[in-house]
Amino acid sequence: MLLSGRGIIWSSYIYAYHTGGALEHLVGYGANAWQEVFPHYAHNTLVSALYEYGPPGVMAMILLWTTMLVVALRVRRGPKSQLVGAHLGFLILNMATMPHWLIEGDILYGVICGYTCYWRLTGSAATAPAGAKTTGVKTNRRPQFQAPAGPRPTPAAEKASSRGEVAGSRTRP
Repeated sequence: MLLSGRGIIWSSYIYAYHTGGALEHLVGYGANAWQEVFPHYAHNTLVSALYEYGPPGVMAMILLWTTMLVVALRVRRGPKSQLVGAHLGFLILNMATMPHWLIEGDILYGVICGYTCYWRLTGSAATAPAGAKTTGVKTNRRPQFQAPAGPRPTPAAEKASSRGEVAGSRTRP
């Protein structure tokens, strides 16, 4: 059977959605409502979202995926093609199964989105501090952590700290 019968499963979910009332057409049948009606889950995130959450659920999924794909496409430096590929791969995965319905899928997509946001924020020229001179030379260097400016501890305070004492509070035996 082509696609393991997924076309039949998808059409039964869509048909059941269309036979619902006005409320079901607006907000769907509710989370996990398929378990009472169908023997198998939909094997498609958008079909399942339509049945369970209605058009708002489908639009939310599409908005999430589109937003993150656009962020990946706007990465200037770094692994842009790998990020775009990861988002497209996850999108294709959602058309054959439902990774958002399992914690592992949400963790995977969270890592993909986090990595994408990291490269979007650190991989562009927009991350240079205001007033900084740029040379126009592209490098793969990432920003380095800089300790905040402030008073440094005195040598006596450092020595006392290493012994577990407070500087200036010596007691005599």
